[in-house]
Amino acid sequence: MKHPNSRHGKPSHQVESSITNNANKNAKPRPCGDCSLCCEGWVKTEVRSHKIDIGSPCPFSSGHNCTIHDKRPEDPCRIFYCGWAEPESRLPEWMKPNECGVIVISGRSSWRGRPVDMLVNTGGPIDEEVMKWFQQHALKERRPFVFQTNEQWFGFGPPEFQAVVKEQGHRLLAQ
Repeated sequence: MKHPNSRHGKPSHQVESSITNNANKNAKPRPCGDCSLCCEGWVKTEVRSHKIDIGSPCPFSSGHNCTIHDKRPEDPCRIFYCGWAEPESRLPEWMKPNECGVIVISGRSSWRGRPVDMLVNTGGPIDEEVMKWFQQHALKERRPFVFQTNEQWFGFGPPEFQAVVKEQGHRLLAQ
């Protein structure tokens, strides 16, 4: 399923992400292949003193891959994995960011000791199939998530979690 807005439209938000990957160090990540959405300004970071942000993609991205891949810096390039690519990812194959239009930042925030996922849309509304998958898994795994619609942040989880998201947006504090 190719998301119709995955490469089009104006970015409507930004996300600051902890880039620490908590996966098994021996597990291998999924290869990014032709996906480079994390380099296109949807995830706020800095690469070799270049700020990556909305309207300012990584200057080393060709739009399809990294032009300095073999010489890319450790931080953030080698240690950041989106939720789809991270080793032992629980996300299905069809949820590759450039296919579904969503970058998942998994479990880098927490609420009351539970990991919180962040769904970052890449130019259009979050696809119903993606949202339905996350809602089902959030209930099953007791794992809340945040997402944005029309520049407003929402939370899916217990009412207390939703209240925190309403108050703090995507800047959740570990409690």
